[in-house]
Amino acid sequence: LLLNNDINLRHNLTAAVNLRATHQYSRRNGNDIATDLEPWKRILNDDGSYYWEPGRVDETYAAHLEALGMKNWNRNRLEEMRMNDKKSKMYNLSSSLKIAWKPVEGLELSTQGNYEFGKTEDIDWYSEDHYFTRNLVNQFTQVRREGAVPVEILKYNVPSSGGIKDFTNEHLVSYSVRNMVTYSGEKGDFTYKVMAGNEFYSLEGTAYSNRLWGYDPELLTSQSVNLTDLQNGVPGYTGTSTKQKLYYDTPGTSETLERYTSWFGTASVNYRDRYDLFGSIRLDQTNLLTNASEFRNNPSWSVGVKWNMAHEDFFKCDRVDDLGIRLAYGLTGNIDKTTGPDIVGRAEIDTYGTMLNYLDITNPANPDLGWERTYSWNLGVNAVFFGNRLSIDADFYNKKSKKLLATVENDPTTGWSSVYKNSAEVNNRGIDLTLYGQFLKTASVKWDATLQFSYNKNEVTSLSYTPSIGSVYRGSPYKGQPIGYLAVHRYGGLDENGEPTFLLKGDDTQHPYSEIGSLTIDDLEFAGRTTPPVFGSFSTNIRYCDFTLNIMATYKFGHKMRLPNPRAAMFGMWTEWYGEEYRWVAGQDNRDKWVPYHQTQTYEDSDRLNCLQRSDAAFRSL
Repeated sequence: LLLNNDINLRHNLTAAVNLRATHQYSRRNGNDIATDLEPWKRILNDDGSYYWEPGRVDETYAAHLEALGMKNWNRNRLEEMRMNDKKSKMYNLSSSLKIAWKPVEGLELSTQGNYEFGKTEDIDWYSEDHYFTRNLVNQFTQVRREGAVPVEILKYNVPSSGGIKDFTNEHLVSYSVRNMVTYSGEKGDFTYKVMAGNEFYSLEGTAYSNRLWGYDPELLTSQSVNLTDLQNGVPGYTGTSTKQKLYYDTPGTSETLERYTSWFGTASVNYRDRYDLFGSIRLDQTNLLTNASEFRNNPSWSVGVKWNMAHEDFFKCDRVDDLGIRLAYGLTGNIDKTTGPDIVGRAEIDTYGTMLNYLDITNPANPDLGWERTYSWNLGVNAVFFGNRLSIDADFYNKKSKKLLATVENDPTTGWSSVYKNSAEVNNRGIDLTLYGQFLKTASVKWDATLQFSYNKNEVTSLSYTPSIGSVYRGSPYKGQPIGYLAVHRYGGLDENGEPTFLLKGDDTQHPYSEIGSLTIDDLEFAGRTTPPVFGSFSTNIRYCDFTLNIMATYKFGHKMRLPNPRAAMFGMWTEWYGEEYRWVAGQDNRDKWVPYHQTQTYEDSDRLNCLQRSDAAFRSL
């Protein structure tokens, strides 16, 4: 529902009323768990019936449990998706009122108020027969064993009847007030415009989540469980002293309060519609939790000039409708509101043990923490040709960002192995280009297209911390490299036993993966960046009478990505499927291969994984 209404109260007093109401209902019944299926696993039998995967326990043991009265433990991902019943409802109402008064010519006073509230409700229902429910009921059912065979059900720690219902409710209320004073006029060959104003904004939100156990959707009843016992661990289906733990957060609630005040002003002067001078200034103040007032204040400003060359007397070209050159310089700031210069803690309850209150320190004190600041130069050119049929808009920029925020390694003896701090300075250079063309325009047909092209090159110019090889592998800022760089070591191929090896810089001797810890930053190579330096889009619109066809394609290239890492599976096959040209085969020359001898074990050696995943064999150019 959308309502817009402009009202003329007097010849110099107007009001604008806007109202927008939205209701959305959706289902979220997809099953992303299917992404961990092995390529060789079946989903359906030849006759179209479900192919049952073994559950979390041995089939023979599961059969004994089922004979005692416990639930079937087999699963099928397609059945799960079809049985899913996940719903979302969203309500939103937004309203605004703007009043503008022009007491004298050129002067306008305006105030605008906005009020918005919304509610989102998510309900995930798992019936009694859903695998999600059956799995939890079976896991926490205590049994008695004689030898290796379960013979008796002692206790159901989770209700054995009814389903499980999860729900989350979120409520948001926001309001803002924006006041502005604008004055514009002319004096001789000059025109000018000055604006000043402020804005107050507030956002309050609450969220609540809960789970109902043993829920009956017809009787609307649920059953109680002892969450403390379940989270601390209870005897379960194994019939041994091994305790089963429920890794589920207790019913919870959270509140959000965000407020800011902004003060801003702009001014512009134009001479004979040829030369423009403009400037702006702004101060944002937030309710960030800190004692440092300067950390809550974010000033920004900009100045610029523009030359409308097409309006000059000496410029005579009927095919050029507009041609302008602009130059601007300014300062902007940014801060992550999850951090601050003061020590910050969050009150928690030890739900998995003592049930006592404790304070979780989420942010150590960092008095040197400050805003990220970016100083920008921008040179722009815009041109319009052939009766507005063709336009070109190009911007060349050079930005210098100081005090870049990033997570970097820290001395672990301080109690923090990593901290979020101002860590680097970065230079950004690039171009943004937009081409627009109108190929056909008649009374009933219109065809146009837009091409957008962007190129960016950035480089870290200084650091305020000492990087380690671990931080370089993870892509933390590093001097001389772009943001999002990819650091790799030289891969040495597979040895005679099918195990991965690596090479040191300038040395072609194979070293076993167990010695991967001997590498230093000097042994690494910088293979490129994971963020695309070139990106953009192409779109075209074809309109015939009241029918419009829009086609859009986006592109990005010049970056690199890591390949999926070959990982062992417990059942003797790889998570990814590789041919013999890639994987180790006994008796062959395997030096140039990168899928090692398979290990059927639950946990893999991290050094073995890192030898592959962090090597130059595990990335591709895009």
